[in-house]
Amino acid sequence: MHKQTVWQQVGIQPHASLITTETLSIASLENTVAATRDAISRGAQVIKLKLDRSDIVEKIAAMRDAAPRATLMVDATESWAGLDLLSLCHALLPYNIALIEQPLPAGKDQELLRFSHHIPLCADESCRHASDIPGIRRRYEMINIKLDKCGGLTEALAMVREARLHGLKLMVGCLVGSSLAMEAALPVAAASDYVDLDGPLWLAADSSPYLTYHHGRIWL
Repeated sequence: MHKQTVWQQVGIQPHASLITTETLSIASLENTVAATRDAISRGAQVIKLKLDRSDIVEKIAAMRDAAPRATLMVDATESWAGLDLLSLCHALLPYNIALIEQPLPAGKDQELLRFSHHIPLCADESCRHASDIPGIRRRYEMINIKLDKCGGLTEALAMVREARLHGLKLMVGCLVGSSLAMEAALPVAAASDYVDLDGPLWLAADSSPYLTYHHGRIWL
């Protein structure tokens, strides 16, 4: 064990590259379209849009028009309490959304048990540790694992195992951070269905050594 890499210790084979999501901030309809077109022009293949309660369907429709072939995700940032979620999910179906992340506040998401999810739901704030997974598995189809949130790689890998045990899909996510922070999450990324490790793209300056981001991928 002494001379093994982290990859060898966790028994995961590294990939040459990983497709990563590019996240867009909450913005006006006009700025959402502009940001989507900019991401596509730089080769983004998966785009996640952060949304509040305003112009939800209109923004997604415009985003899909600007990115007809991209994989699109929605991060509701816990902001959809009080909305008719069933009707909203039906309204979003034509736009082929891969997932909706954390539509309701953590601890106040019991409503998700009341209807079938035509679009998969992903738990973020509702799932911080492996011990949370049995309690949320009937409300969500996926969890977002963040090393910053769960405390580190050991717990993150425990979450991978627990999620797979309960049939949940996986996303690995991040806060704004350097390449060094993203690199720590790469073993989890290699075991995940979706990767959202675009933290360095939000920085004016990154740490060295850098990860290479090009055409919607992280090159290892």
